[in-house]
Amino acid sequence: MNTKFEQWSAHARTPETRTHIRRLAVLERIFHVLGVVGVCAFVVMLAISWHITISGEGPWWIWFLDIGVLLASIFPYFLTLTRLETAMYADGEESVGTITSVVIDPHNVSDNEASYHITITAEHPEGGPIRRVTNVSPKPRRGERIRFRHNTRKPDDLHDILYIGFEDNDPEARS
Repeated sequence: MNTKFEQWSAHARTPETRTHIRRLAVLERIFHVLGVVGVCAFVVMLAISWHITISGEGPWWIWFLDIGVLLASIFPYFLTLTRLETAMYADGEESVGTITSVVIDPHNVSDNEASYHITITAEHPEGGPIRRVTNVSPKPRRGERIRFRHNTRKPDDLHDILYIGFEDNDPEARS
């Protein structure tokens, strides 16, 4: 198994969570391979569909079949990734912190919505202050409160975070 998932398994507090993380890590690898095979099959089917359509013999639904193969091959992979991330933080602690820094992510700027790189500082009752960083898409403001999960109490384990959401759930009040 990957050392990354071994580290996450070490953070798990219960044997059930460790087993769940290991199973999802194996499924993630399997679905990754199946996704790559599915994308290759999609490209081949796309070429065949194009050839059949040009010759005038193809049914109208052949393009939907191509897209269906693509979606059926990559959907399980992304579903497993989401479930794996949730499992990695299943035994973690939930905290509420304050945004101390907001920077527009230069790598993920689109016309519709920008991504923001934020730094969060939270006071942990047993371990003192902790800092975490993550990316969010709704525009945050300094001083806003954010709810997140983390596995360690290390003050500067910056990437040990599962973003849950803003403490104030009303987006109109935040605008």
